[in-house]
Amino acid sequence: MKFINKYFIASLLFSSVLYAKEEVKKVFQPSENLKQIVGLTGSYELAPRVKRVHKLSKILSENEINYLWDFLNKKHSDDPLDQKSLNLIKNDVAVVLLNQSSTLEEYGVKMIEMFSTKDINGTFRHDNVWRDYCIHFLGHWVGDSLDETEREKAIDFLYESIDSNKGTSIPESALITINLSKVGLVQKLRLLRKAIEVASEPEYGELARMSAFHIAAEHSTRFRSDRPKVIKVLKSCINGNCSVCLKTSAIVALGTAGFVDDEVEDIISKHCKSFDIRLRKAAYGAKKKLKL
Repeated sequence: MKFINKYFIASLLFSSVLYAKEEVKKVFQPSENLKQIVGLTGSYELAPRVKRVHKLSKILSENEINYLWDFLNKKHSDDPLDQKSLNLIKNDVAVVLLNQSSTLEEYGVKMIEMFSTKDINGTFRHDNVWRDYCIHFLGHWVGDSLDETEREKAIDFLYESIDSNKGTSIPESALITINLSKVGLVQKLRLLRKAIEVASEPEYGELARMSAFHIAAEHSTRFRSDRPKVIKVLKSCINGNCSVCLKTSAIVALGTAGFVDDEVEDIISKHCKSFDIRLRKAAYGAKKKLKL
């Protein structure tokens, strides 16, 4: 009996060693091409890494895809390249992953996770530039996604990102992304009203407000009951203490909205005589659109 036990134990040990060897064999070994893309070789400069990205297959394996997702989730401080250059590489990798049919289901979730993830200290893991990229890629995914429920969840998330990132470039990107999405009338009305809100509040930042002016003006031609609110916001900016860039944008948006009253005529007439060429050019463009 003891003799049998020894053989039994030895057999188990031998089987364990074989299993361990099999496990080692199964560990993914990235190619030199992938290693260079993620910055693990001596040649970590921008150009050769981007060149390698462009050589990636349109049908990557699951391991290769996961390896690239890990790279996209890499903090810029963990890479030898500067933030701007690293984001350019990540951008091209994200395009490659978007074009993989096998990633379509998880793509939106991954982008939302990268946008939202925070480190232990409470700060966002990724810089605002890459988070902005995530918004744009989420928009591309919304256009490709076939699941209506997931599409609506993504659009809801985009709206949330507008409110939670005031003063950055993210609200502008989210507004543009939603506007470019193929959505129905209910969502378009929702976008119009959000654009009016953003256009009205300086806290969102100038870039977001300028985009909001144009989006609100564009959709106000369809939803006439909300157009008076849009015109009021535009007039308030033009007649108030807004910067020249905001006023110029608001004047252009007046032309898009297609509404004319005595005050609009006065605004256009006044700024057609402006010494600032930006205001003057915008006013002449609006005048032509409004047929004044």
